[in-house]
Amino acid sequence: MSDTHVALKDANSVASAIFESSTSSGVILRGQIDQITGRILVDVVGAAAGNLQKETPTGTINGINTIFTTANNPVLVILNGAVQDSGVDYVVTGSYTITFTYAPPTNSLLFTIYGSGSTGGTGSWYPVSGTINGVNTTFTIPVTPGSDFMLVLGGQTQMKNVYYTVSGNTITYQPSYIPTGVSTAEHQAFVIS
Repeated sequence: MSDTHVALKDANSVASAIFESSTSSGVILRGQIDQITGRILVDVVGAAAGNLQKETPTGTINGINTIFTTANNPVLVILNGAVQDSGVDYVVTGSYTITFTYAPPTNSLLFTIYGSGSTGGTGSWYPVSGTINGVNTTFTIPVTPGSDFMLVLGGQTQMKNVYYTVSGNTITYQPSYIPTGVSTAEHQAFVIS
């Protein structure tokens, strides 16, 4: 995502890290980080035409059914506010058929995010490489992101041009925001292709 702006607030609850992420292209994701599970809980508040869109898959949410379909290729699958892990929590096959590893519980809220128009498409999570030691400022991702990408460190969306800058596939953190205290598995980039 380009021009990402994030506001973090203390909600004094289990899910205390509340954020809102918006882009110049009109996409607004609002959510929080569940402090117990570490999962990112999100909802799409607004999306401009031709960019990321929200879709509710078809299928019965009854605690038994694991198969759902969408009209568009999902970039993200979100169940009860938690971003699901592709290949672990679900797989997408054929004409956008989502098959969950475990059936979503009855009355669950399920939606997907998909790309549309010239800036849309699919997206993938990529690991961010580099030593997290409170000193190293330079990290890399295995692809060169376009303008639509999101950088997450320890479950928190990072603000481009405030916390870090990007040149090609190299991420350089500003001195005040050098990563520390998290594992490399908690440092990821979501890139729209």
